[in-house]
Amino acid sequence: MARTLSAWSVTGKATTATLTALWGLVASLTGPRTAIGAAGLLLLATPVLLPWRERLPEPRPVAAEVLP
Repeated sequence: MARTLSAWSVTGKATTATLTALWGLVASLTGPRTAIGAAGLLLLATPVLLPWRERLPEPRPVAAEVLP
């Protein structure tokens, strides 16, 4: 368990550092406002990238029995 948590931590930090450097390169090539705008558009587009589940049919209501 400790190895998994350690690997997760290292990978997360490395990914953050890599993406920060990459986005700094994008900002230096296009300008800060453009890079921030592109990042905002990517954040708004993330729900489209999430997996979709099929909707299950609605359960039919059960009719109550009338007692005499």
